[in-house]
Amino acid sequence: MANRMKRKQLAEANAKQEIYFKKIFNDAKIQYKENTKISELLGVPLAKRILLNSEHHLAIDRIKAQISKAIRPIDNWKPLRTRRPEPLIKHLGRYLFAQYHLPKFLDHVWFEDNLEFQNWYLKLGKGINIRNLNTPLDYTKKMSHYFMQAPDHLTVRQALRWGQILGLGGDRRLADTITSGHLGTNLVEDDFWSTVIIFMKNQPMLDPSLINPIIDYIYHQKFHGQRRLTNYHTYEFIPPPTPGFSMKGRTITSLIRGMEKWHRELREVKYTGKNISWIGSRKKDWEYIEGVGNGQKCYQIIQLKSALELIEEGRAMKHCVASYAYSCSKGNCSIWSLRVNHDFSQKPLVTIEVNARDMIVQARGKYNAMPSQVEQNIIRRWAVANDLKTQYIY
Repeated sequence: MANRMKRKQLAEANAKQEIYFKKIFNDAKIQYKENTKISELLGVPLAKRILLNSEHHLAIDRIKAQISKAIRPIDNWKPLRTRRPEPLIKHLGRYLFAQYHLPKFLDHVWFEDNLEFQNWYLKLGKGINIRNLNTPLDYTKKMSHYFMQAPDHLTVRQALRWGQILGLGGDRRLADTITSGHLGTNLVEDDFWSTVIIFMKNQPMLDPSLINPIIDYIYHQKFHGQRRLTNYHTYEFIPPPTPGFSMKGRTITSLIRGMEKWHRELREVKYTGKNISWIGSRKKDWEYIEGVGNGQKCYQIIQLKSALELIEEGRAMKHCVASYAYSCSKGNCSIWSLRVNHDFSQKPLVTIEVNARDMIVQARGKYNAMPSQVEQNIIRRWAVANDLKTQYIY
Protein backbone atom coordinates (compact mmCIF):
# COMPACT_ATOMS: atom_id res chain seq x y z
CA MET A 1 0.00 0.00 0.00
CA ALA A 2 2.77 2.39 0.98
CA ASN A 3 4.69 1.61 -2.23
CA ARG A 4 1.59 2.24 -4.29
CA MET A 5 1.11 5.65 -2.64
CA LYS A 6 4.75 6.55 -3.30
CA ARG A 7 4.43 5.58 -6.97
CA LYS A 8 1.27 7.67 -7.25
CA GLN A 9 2.94 10.71 -5.64
CA LEU A 10 5.96 10.35 -7.93
CA ALA A 11 3.72 10.12 -10.99
CA GLU A 12 1.85 13.25 -9.91
CA ALA A 13 5.12 15.14 -9.34
CA ASN A 14 6.44 14.11 -12.79
CA ALA A 15 3.18 15.18 -14.39
CA LYS A 16 3.45 18.61 -12.73
CA GLN A 17 7.04 18.98 -13.94
CA GLU A 18 6.01 18.10 -17.49
CA ILE A 19 3.11 20.59 -17.45
CA TYR A 20 5.38 23.29 -16.03
CA PHE A 21 8.13 22.94 -18.65
CA LYS A 22 5.71 22.64 -21.55
CA LYS A 23 3.93 25.76 -20.32
CA ILE A 24 7.03 27.94 -20.28
CA PHE A 25 8.19 26.67 -23.67
CA ASN A 26 4.79 27.11 -25.26
CA ASP A 27 4.86 30.67 -23.93
CA ALA A 28 8.21 31.05 -25.65
CA LYS A 29 6.82 29.92 -28.98
CA ILE A 30 3.83 32.28 -28.77
CA GLN A 31 5.25 35.79 -28.52
CA TYR A 32 7.42 35.16 -25.50
CA LYS A 33 8.14 38.43 -23.70
CA GLU A 34 11.50 39.18 -22.06
CA ASN A 35 9.87 40.24 -18.79
CA THR A 36 8.09 36.90 -18.35
CA LYS A 37 9.76 35.26 -15.35
CA ILE A 38 9.82 31.70 -14.11
CA SER A 39 8.65 33.04 -10.76
CA GLU A 40 5.21 33.61 -12.30
CA LEU A 41 5.03 29.90 -13.15
CA LEU A 42 6.09 28.46 -9.79
CA GLY A 43 4.09 25.65 -8.37
CA VAL A 44 6.41 22.66 -8.34
CA PRO A 45 9.58 22.12 -6.27
CA LEU A 46 11.78 21.81 -9.35
CA ALA A 47 10.72 25.25 -10.60
CA LYS A 48 11.73 26.75 -7.28
CA ARG A 49 15.16 25.12 -7.50
CA ILE A 50 15.70 26.56 -10.97
CA LEU A 51 14.65 30.02 -9.84
CA LEU A 52 16.96 29.94 -6.82
CA ASN A 53 19.93 28.85 -8.95
CA SER A 54 20.76 31.55 -11.49
CA GLU A 55 22.89 29.13 -13.55
CA HIS A 56 19.91 26.83 -14.15
CA HIS A 57 17.58 29.78 -14.70
CA LEU A 58 19.87 31.22 -17.39
CA ALA A 59 20.26 27.80 -19.05
CA ILE A 60 16.48 27.59 -19.44
CA ASP A 61 16.42 31.10 -20.92
CA ARG A 62 19.13 30.15 -23.45
CA ILE A 63 17.18 27.11 -24.60
CA LYS A 64 14.02 29.21 -24.89
CA ALA A 65 15.89 31.70 -27.09
CA GLN A 66 16.51 28.86 -29.61
CA ILE A 67 13.05 27.29 -29.44
CA SER A 68 12.15 28.37 -32.99
CA LYS A 69 14.94 26.07 -34.27
CA ALA A 70 13.70 22.96 -32.45
CA ILE A 71 13.45 19.80 -34.56
CA ARG A 72 10.85 18.19 -32.29
CA PRO A 73 7.66 19.59 -30.69
CA ILE A 74 7.88 20.35 -27.00
CA ASP A 75 4.44 18.77 -26.52
CA ASN A 76 5.92 15.32 -27.09
CA TRP A 77 8.81 15.70 -24.65
CA LYS A 78 8.85 13.23 -21.75
CA PRO A 79 11.01 14.63 -18.91
CA LEU A 80 13.48 12.42 -17.12
CA ARG A 81 12.35 10.95 -13.80
CA THR A 82 14.57 13.16 -11.70
CA ARG A 83 14.29 16.06 -9.32
CA ARG A 84 17.68 17.43 -10.31
CA PRO A 85 17.40 20.39 -12.69
CA GLU A 86 20.74 20.01 -14.49
CA PRO A 87 20.22 16.58 -16.14
CA LEU A 88 16.66 17.59 -16.97
CA ILE A 89 17.86 20.74 -18.77
CA LYS A 90 20.49 18.75 -20.70
CA HIS A 91 17.92 16.13 -21.66
CA LEU A 92 15.57 18.84 -22.90
CA GLY A 93 18.30 20.41 -25.04
CA ARG A 94 19.04 17.06 -26.70
CA TYR A 95 15.36 16.36 -27.28
CA LEU A 96 14.75 19.73 -28.93
CA PHE A 97 17.91 20.14 -31.01
CA ALA A 98 19.93 16.90 -31.45
CA GLN A 99 19.03 14.81 -34.49
CA TYR A 100 22.34 12.91 -34.28
CA HIS A 101 24.45 11.70 -31.35
CA LEU A 102 26.34 14.47 -29.53
CA PRO A 103 29.13 14.05 -26.96
CA LYS A 104 28.03 14.91 -23.44
CA PHE A 105 30.45 17.80 -22.99
CA LEU A 106 28.39 19.80 -25.50
CA ASP A 107 25.55 19.92 -22.97
CA HIS A 108 27.63 22.55 -21.12
CA VAL A 109 26.82 25.16 -23.80
CA TRP A 110 23.49 25.91 -22.09
CA PHE A 111 25.35 26.81 -18.92
CA GLU A 112 27.75 29.23 -20.65
CA ASP A 113 27.04 32.75 -21.86
CA ASN A 114 28.26 32.01 -25.38
CA LEU A 115 25.73 32.22 -28.21
CA GLU A 116 28.28 30.98 -30.76
CA PHE A 117 28.73 27.68 -28.92
CA GLN A 118 24.96 27.27 -28.62
CA ASN A 119 24.66 27.71 -32.38
CA TRP A 120 27.40 25.09 -32.81
CA TYR A 121 25.29 22.72 -30.72
CA LEU A 122 22.36 23.16 -33.11
CA LYS A 123 24.54 22.59 -36.19
CA LEU A 124 26.42 19.63 -34.77
CA GLY A 125 23.08 18.17 -33.74
CA LYS A 126 22.07 18.25 -37.40
CA GLY A 127 25.20 16.34 -38.40
CA ILE A 128 27.40 19.24 -39.54
CA ASN A 129 31.11 18.57 -39.00
CA ILE A 130 33.02 20.80 -36.57
CA ARG A 131 35.48 21.60 -39.38
CA ASN A 132 32.69 23.44 -41.21
CA LEU A 133 32.16 25.81 -38.30
CA ASN A 134 34.12 28.96 -37.58
CA THR A 135 36.43 27.48 -34.94
CA PRO A 136 39.38 29.44 -33.49
CA LEU A 137 41.73 26.50 -34.21
CA ASP A 138 42.72 25.25 -37.65
CA TYR A 139 41.11 21.82 -37.42
CA THR A 140 42.00 18.72 -39.42
CA LYS A 141 39.82 15.68 -40.05
CA LYS A 142 41.73 13.77 -37.38
CA MET A 143 41.24 16.55 -34.83
CA SER A 144 37.50 16.69 -35.48
CA HIS A 145 37.34 12.93 -34.85
CA TYR A 146 38.98 13.32 -31.43
CA PHE A 147 36.89 16.40 -30.63
CA MET A 148 33.75 14.26 -30.72
CA GLN A 149 35.41 11.82 -28.29
CA ALA A 150 36.45 14.43 -25.70
CA PRO A 151 35.72 13.63 -22.01
CA ASP A 152 32.30 14.54 -20.65
CA HIS A 153 33.55 17.03 -18.05
CA LEU A 154 35.32 19.37 -20.51
CA THR A 155 33.97 22.68 -21.76
CA VAL A 156 33.74 23.32 -25.51
CA ARG A 157 36.98 25.33 -25.48
CA GLN A 158 38.79 22.58 -23.64
CA ALA A 159 37.38 19.96 -26.00
CA LEU A 160 38.66 21.94 -28.99
CA ARG A 161 42.14 21.99 -27.47
CA TRP A 162 41.86 18.32 -26.42
CA GLY A 163 41.00 17.24 -29.97
CA GLN A 164 43.81 19.36 -31.41
CA ILE A 165 46.45 17.82 -29.11
CA LEU A 166 45.48 14.25 -30.00
CA GLY A 167 45.22 15.19 -33.66
CA LEU A 168 48.79 16.51 -33.53
CA GLY A 169 49.97 13.15 -32.19
CA GLY A 170 49.90 13.80 -28.46
CA ASP A 171 48.63 11.21 -26.03
CA ARG A 172 45.67 11.45 -23.67
CA ARG A 173 47.84 12.28 -20.66
CA LEU A 174 49.25 15.31 -22.47
CA ALA A 175 45.78 16.38 -23.63
CA ASP A 176 44.29 16.05 -20.14
CA THR A 177 47.17 18.03 -18.62
CA ILE A 178 47.21 20.92 -21.09
CA THR A 179 43.43 21.37 -21.14
CA SER A 180 43.43 21.80 -17.36
CA GLY A 181 45.74 24.83 -17.63
CA HIS A 182 46.13 28.13 -19.47
CA LEU A 183 45.76 26.67 -22.96
CA GLY A 184 42.48 25.00 -22.04
CA THR A 185 40.74 28.38 -22.10
CA ASN A 186 43.06 30.48 -24.26
CA LEU A 187 42.61 29.60 -27.94
CA VAL A 188 44.26 32.67 -29.51
CA GLU A 189 47.73 32.91 -31.12
CA ASP A 190 47.41 29.28 -32.14
CA ASP A 191 50.12 29.44 -34.82
CA PHE A 192 52.57 29.80 -31.95
CA TRP A 193 50.91 27.57 -29.34
CA SER A 194 50.64 24.65 -31.76
CA THR A 195 54.46 24.66 -31.95
CA VAL A 196 54.53 24.47 -28.13
CA ILE A 197 52.13 21.51 -28.16
CA ILE A 198 54.25 19.69 -30.76
CA PHE A 199 57.35 20.36 -28.63
CA MET A 200 55.62 18.93 -25.54
CA LYS A 201 54.44 15.92 -27.54
CA ASN A 202 58.07 15.15 -28.31
CA GLN A 203 58.98 15.05 -24.58
CA PRO A 204 57.33 11.76 -23.51
CA MET A 205 59.41 11.47 -20.31
CA LEU A 206 58.62 14.99 -19.09
CA ASP A 207 56.89 15.04 -15.68
CA PRO A 208 53.27 16.13 -16.45
CA SER A 209 53.29 18.37 -13.35
CA LEU A 210 55.86 20.59 -15.12
CA ILE A 211 53.93 21.07 -18.37
CA ASN A 212 51.51 23.82 -17.34
CA PRO A 213 54.11 25.74 -15.26
CA ILE A 214 56.36 25.75 -18.35
CA ILE A 215 53.46 26.97 -20.50
CA ASP A 216 52.76 29.74 -17.94
CA TYR A 217 56.42 30.73 -18.15
CA ILE A 218 56.33 30.82 -21.97
CA TYR A 219 53.15 32.91 -21.89
CA HIS A 220 54.77 35.37 -19.48
CA GLN A 221 57.86 35.69 -21.67
CA LYS A 222 56.06 36.21 -24.98
CA PHE A 223 52.65 37.76 -24.26
CA HIS A 224 52.30 38.99 -20.70
CA GLY A 225 52.97 42.71 -20.45
CA GLN A 226 52.73 44.25 -16.98
CA ARG A 227 51.60 47.47 -15.37
CA ARG A 228 53.74 48.96 -12.64
CA LEU A 229 52.69 51.55 -10.09
CA THR A 230 54.74 54.75 -10.36
CA ASN A 231 55.53 57.34 -7.72
CA TYR A 232 52.65 59.42 -9.09
CA HIS A 233 50.13 56.65 -8.33
CA THR A 234 49.61 55.87 -12.01
CA TYR A 235 50.47 52.76 -13.99
CA GLU A 236 53.14 52.44 -16.64
CA PHE A 237 53.14 49.60 -19.17
CA ILE A 238 56.08 47.19 -19.26
CA PRO A 239 56.13 45.05 -22.43
CA PRO A 240 56.64 41.25 -22.29
CA PRO A 241 60.26 40.25 -21.57
CA THR A 242 60.71 38.34 -24.87
CA PRO A 243 57.95 39.16 -27.42
CA GLY A 244 59.94 37.34 -30.13
CA PHE A 245 60.07 34.11 -28.12
CA SER A 246 59.89 30.99 -30.30
CA MET A 247 60.37 27.26 -29.76
CA LYS A 248 63.10 27.01 -32.38
CA GLY A 249 66.30 25.67 -30.81
CA ARG A 250 64.74 25.29 -27.36
CA THR A 251 65.48 22.33 -25.13
CA ILE A 252 63.39 21.07 -22.24
CA THR A 253 66.34 21.66 -19.91
CA SER A 254 66.60 25.35 -20.85
CA LEU A 255 62.84 25.82 -20.47
CA ILE A 256 62.81 24.25 -17.00
CA ARG A 257 65.79 26.39 -15.99
CA GLY A 258 64.04 29.55 -17.24
CA MET A 259 60.79 28.60 -15.50
CA GLU A 260 62.55 27.98 -12.18
CA LYS A 261 64.39 31.32 -12.42
CA TRP A 262 61.11 33.12 -13.14
CA HIS A 263 59.44 31.45 -10.15
CA ARG A 264 62.36 32.47 -7.90
CA GLU A 265 62.05 36.07 -9.07
CA LEU A 266 58.32 36.09 -8.30
CA ARG A 267 58.88 34.61 -4.84
CA GLU A 268 61.64 37.08 -4.08
CA VAL A 269 59.57 40.18 -4.89
CA LYS A 270 60.15 42.51 -1.98
CA TYR A 271 57.42 44.52 -0.29
CA THR A 272 58.34 48.18 -0.82
CA GLY A 273 55.52 49.78 1.14
CA LYS A 274 53.52 50.58 -2.02
CA ASN A 275 51.04 47.81 -1.51
CA ILE A 276 48.29 47.78 -4.15
CA SER A 277 44.90 46.79 -2.77
CA TRP A 278 41.46 46.47 -4.34
CA ILE A 279 37.81 46.02 -3.38
CA GLY A 280 37.60 42.62 -5.03
CA SER A 281 34.65 40.38 -5.76
CA ARG A 282 31.34 40.82 -3.96
CA LYS A 283 31.37 37.12 -3.12
CA LYS A 284 31.95 36.50 0.57
CA ASP A 285 34.60 34.46 2.34
CA TRP A 286 33.37 30.97 3.22
CA GLU A 287 33.87 28.39 5.95
CA TYR A 288 33.28 24.66 5.99
CA ILE A 289 33.62 22.41 9.04
CA GLU A 290 34.25 18.70 8.49
CA GLY A 291 34.20 15.96 11.12
CA VAL A 292 33.51 16.08 14.85
CA GLY A 293 35.50 16.09 18.06
CA ASN A 294 39.27 15.73 17.81
CA GLY A 295 38.99 14.86 14.11
CA GLN A 296 37.21 18.10 13.23
CA LYS A 297 38.76 20.30 10.54
CA CYS A 298 37.81 23.86 9.69
CA TYR A 299 38.35 24.91 6.06
CA GLN A 300 38.11 28.50 4.87
CA ILE A 301 38.16 30.07 1.42
CA ILE A 302 39.20 33.71 1.66
CA GLN A 303 39.70 36.35 -1.00
CA LEU A 304 43.16 37.90 -1.42
CA LYS A 305 42.73 41.65 -1.91
CA SER A 306 46.23 43.12 -2.06
CA ALA A 307 49.54 42.62 -3.83
CA LEU A 308 51.17 41.77 -0.51
CA GLU A 309 48.66 38.97 0.14
CA LEU A 310 49.35 37.56 -3.34
CA ILE A 311 53.10 37.69 -2.73
CA GLU A 312 52.71 35.85 0.58
CA GLU A 313 50.44 33.25 -1.02
CA GLY A 314 52.93 32.71 -3.85
CA ARG A 315 55.79 32.25 -1.41
CA ALA A 316 53.84 29.75 0.68
CA MET A 317 52.55 27.80 -2.34
CA LYS A 318 55.69 28.06 -4.51
CA HIS A 319 53.89 29.39 -7.58
CA CYS A 320 53.44 32.61 -9.55
CA VAL A 321 50.13 33.99 -8.26
CA ALA A 322 51.90 37.29 -7.40
CA SER A 323 51.73 38.14 -11.13
CA TYR A 324 47.93 38.52 -10.87
CA ALA A 325 48.03 41.80 -8.88
CA TYR A 326 47.23 44.07 -11.82
CA SER A 327 44.44 41.83 -13.19
CA CYS A 328 42.83 41.72 -9.74
CA SER A 329 43.14 45.49 -9.25
CA LYS A 330 41.31 46.06 -12.56
CA GLY A 331 38.52 43.62 -11.69
CA ASN A 332 39.44 41.12 -14.41
CA CYS A 333 39.57 38.30 -11.88
CA SER A 334 39.72 37.54 -8.18
CA ILE A 335 42.11 35.23 -6.33
CA TRP A 336 41.02 33.05 -3.41
CA SER A 337 42.89 30.81 -1.02
CA LEU A 338 41.55 27.54 0.38
CA ARG A 339 43.04 27.13 3.85
CA VAL A 340 42.73 24.76 6.77
CA ASN A 341 43.13 25.74 10.41
CA HIS A 342 46.25 23.94 11.62
CA ASP A 343 47.94 24.35 15.04
CA PHE A 344 46.20 27.68 15.71
CA SER A 345 47.21 29.03 12.28
CA GLN A 346 45.92 28.82 8.71
CA LYS A 347 47.71 26.55 6.27
CA PRO A 348 47.10 27.37 2.55
CA LEU A 349 46.11 24.35 0.47
CA VAL A 350 44.86 25.61 -2.91
CA THR A 351 44.93 28.94 -4.77
CA ILE A 352 41.80 29.59 -6.86
CA GLU A 353 41.20 32.00 -9.75
CA VAL A 354 37.66 33.27 -10.44
CA ASN A 355 37.09 35.39 -13.53
CA ALA A 356 34.86 38.46 -13.85
CA ARG A 357 31.90 36.26 -14.86
CA ASP A 358 32.01 34.40 -11.54
CA MET A 359 33.52 31.30 -13.11
CA ILE A 360 36.25 29.24 -11.44
CA VAL A 361 38.87 28.90 -14.16
CA GLN A 362 41.88 27.59 -12.26
CA ALA A 363 42.80 25.94 -8.98
CA ARG A 364 46.34 24.95 -8.04
CA GLY A 365 48.03 23.52 -4.97
CA LYS A 366 51.65 23.80 -3.86
CA TYR A 367 54.13 23.80 -6.77
CA ASN A 368 51.13 24.11 -9.15
CA ALA A 369 49.91 20.63 -8.21
CA MET A 370 46.32 19.64 -8.97
CA PRO A 371 43.99 19.80 -5.94
CA SER A 372 43.27 16.53 -4.15
CA GLN A 373 39.83 14.94 -4.36
CA VAL A 374 38.99 16.24 -0.88
CA GLU A 375 40.04 19.77 -1.87
CA GLN A 376 38.05 19.56 -5.12
CA ASN A 377 34.93 18.55 -3.20
CA ILE A 378 35.34 21.50 -0.83
CA ILE A 379 35.77 23.90 -3.76
CA ARG A 380 32.63 22.50 -5.38
CA ARG A 381 30.69 23.08 -2.15
CA TRP A 382 31.95 26.65 -2.10
CA ALA A 383 30.94 27.13 -5.75
CA VAL A 384 27.40 25.93 -5.05
CA ALA A 385 27.10 28.05 -1.88
CA ASN A 386 28.29 31.19 -3.70
CA ASP A 387 26.55 30.63 -7.03
CA LEU A 388 29.84 30.25 -8.91
CA LYS A 389 30.22 28.45 -12.21
CA THR A 390 32.96 25.90 -12.79
CA GLN A 391 34.76 25.87 -16.13
CA TYR A 392 36.48 22.56 -15.74
CA ILE A 393 37.23 19.74 -13.34
CA TYR A 394 40.23 21.09 -11.51
